[in-house]
Order: sequence, then structure tokens, then C-alpha cells
Amino acid sequence: MLLPLLVLVVGLAVGYGFIANPQKAEKRERPEAAALLVAVGTPEQGEFVATVEALGQVMPAVETALRSQVAGEIIQVADEFLPGGLFQQGELILQIDPEDYRLEVQKQQALLEQSQADFQLETGRQDVARDELKILARTTGKPLENPELALRAPQLRQAKAELKKARTELAMAELDLRRTQITARFNALVTERQATLGDKISLSDRLATLVSTDEYWVEISVPVEELRWLQMPTRAGNGGQVIPGSPARIVMDGGRGERAGQLLKLTGSLDSQSRLARVLVSVPDPLLLKPSASLSDDLAIDSGIKKSAVPLILGDYVRVLLQGKGLDNVVRIPLAWLRDGGRVWVMNDSKLEFRPVTVVYEDRDYAYLDSGLSADDQVVTTDIAVSVAGMRLRLEDETNDGSSATAESAAGGAD
Repeated sequence: MLLPLLVLVVGLAVGYGFIANPQKAEKRERPEAAALLVAVGTPEQGEFVATVEALGQVMPAVETALRSQVAGEIIQVADEFLPGGLFQQGELILQIDPEDYRLEVQKQQALLEQSQADFQLETGRQDVARDELKILARTTGKPLENPELALRAPQLRQAKAELKKARTELAMAELDLRRTQITARFNALVTERQATLGDKISLSDRLATLVSTDEYWVEISVPVEELRWLQMPTRAGNGGQVIPGSPARIVMDGGRGERAGQLLKLTGSLDSQSRLARVLVSVPDPLLLKPSASLSDDLAIDSGIKKSAVPLILGDYVRVLLQGKGLDNVVRIPLAWLRDGGRVWVMNDSKLEFRPVTVVYEDRDYAYLDSGLSADDQVVTTDIAVSVAGMRLRLEDETNDGSSATAESAAGGAD
């Protein structure tokens, strides 16, 4: 009975002692977080050129429907008169039976000769009438009241009109005869054919569709805010020299090749669906039919584009890179270095800094800044899952305390 009571008293005494004289807990400093290993990059500072990129579709600059100006049977067609066929300006495309038109020319030649004879006869009659009028005036001693009729002036005017009419009708007959030979009005590519050998055609029948091979257009859609970077073709003063538009690179899908072009015109309208500005780019000699030496030397095509040049295909979708205006005294960084909120992560004194920057232009690969960064800054390129301003950073050749690992190794070897 006394033992349990004794144990209780001893326990209370010990507990009171701990309460009365508490032991001070040792303060332990929290270990400093290890520096995060990151990679950094250096911005480029200098002068660059804005490159406006857009997608577009190849279209003909000149497209026309080839129509007959006379009726008849097609008795001859050129070997190239089929889709994909090529014609040089003035080359014969097809021949309509000319026999009826030759006969018409002969008929009009005969009518012209008849009109010329009638005119000569009427001229002779007028001379006779003039002599008779003089004799009559001497005999009567009185002037004739209406000498114009006596001199056969109306008959002479009629003969002149008939002669002029005959000449005109002969010229029309000869023109129709020439029109039986249908030739290319320009260097042309046949895209469609609606008639062939043996067909009997009427006036204005559609025979084929031709497009010019001297130039193609690429219509692209460009954001309105990017138009300010492009050089539009302008004329220096009234009748002055035309300043060409921005040079362009046309890149075919699948790496099939490249072509050089030039900004031709802003159409002045927006795409009804995308609300983007419609711009035309001109590509000379799209089918590479001219000698390579004349391959648009005025466009300053570099040798790389010349080597990779391939013919353009109508309707093809291509990527267009327009060389815009210059970007002076700016800093260029890869687009991936730009973080949300228009900021860049900078390693400053081995710590992470969120640096706000001003972006003046972005293209497919780069962002161009006019403030916030300099060429001496170290931009953090590593993605950090949880980024906090001021967190410690280190590079691959540094230790956690920021010192050089190479220097520490050398010091240890000296000991």
C-alpha cells in the first residue's frame, strides 16, 4: 500500500523539477538551400532585319480565255495544245479552215476594183459636166442657179463613199482570214482545253484557258500590325523612279525548293474570314523557262536560292518570308527565352532575377528587344518548375557556394 504512494510522490517531485528548471533546446540553423543547376545564354546585340512570314497560294498574274473570232472547222492544232502545253508569244496554237475566208477576200478585192472603176468614171463625167457648164454660161450669159447638181457633185461623193466602203470590207475580209490562225498573244501555259482537231466552232466559242508564264503571283495574308515592317512599292515623285517592294523568299512545302520574289501590292482589302491584310508577291519566270543569267537579277537573288529554284505550280500553298525594314540597336534572343508576362529570367550575382523587357518585334524564331537586356546579361534558358525571385543558381562548372569547381580542385591538390 505504501509502495504505490511512494512511486507517485517521487514522480511528482521529478516532474516539478523539470518544470521549474526547463532545459534550453539547442538552436540549429536551417541548412541553406542548394543552388539550382541551370544553363544560360547570351543575347545578341546589333542590327537585324524584320522578317514577316506568311502562308499563301500561287496564282496566275495573267489568265485569259482563248476565244475564236471567226467560225469554222479546226483543221490543225499544235502539238503543245493540251493542258500543260507551252507557247511562246506569236506561236501558232490552232488553224481554222481558211478557204471560205480566202474566197471572201477575193470577192472583196473584185468589189474594190469595181468601186475604183466607178469612181474613175464619175470623175470623168464630172470633167465633162464642167466643160458643158462653161459652154452654157458663155451661150446664155447667165450663171447657173444650181451648179453643184450640174457638176454631178452628189454622184462623185457617192462614188467616193462606195470606194471607201469597198476598201473597208476588203480589210475586214483580210482580217478574218488572218484570224483563222489563232496564235499566242503572250508567253503562255495551257491550263484547260475546250476544243480540238475537227471541232466546228462558232464566233466567240471558248477554246482554251491560258496563263502567262512571265510572272506568277502569290497571295498571302499578313496581320495588319505587321504591315509597318514591309516596304511597299512607291514612286519617287511624279514620273520618278519606282522604289521596289520588300524582297521575298518563297519556300515550297516539303523542302522542294525556294524561289525569289518581290512584294508587288497591298490589295487594299482584308480577308473576309481571317481579317488579315491581303498582299500580292510577284515571282518572275515562275517556270524557269528563261536563261538562268536573267533569273530576276534585279531581285538580288542569292546563289542558294538560285541553286534550289524549282518551277512553281499554280494553286500550290507556299511559305513566304518577306524581308522587312531594319531593326537598329536591338537585342535578339530566341523566342523560347521569353517568359510569360513579357519577362526574361536573368542570372544576376548567382541569383534568379525576373527582368521585364520590351519586345519590338517577333518572328518565327526570335524576339527583338529594345530595352531590358544587354549583351552582357546571362539569360537563364533552363525551365524551372517553381521559380522564385532571388533563388540561388549555379552553372555546371560552379559549386553550391558559387565558387569555381576547378579552383577548389587546384587548391586541394596544393595541400
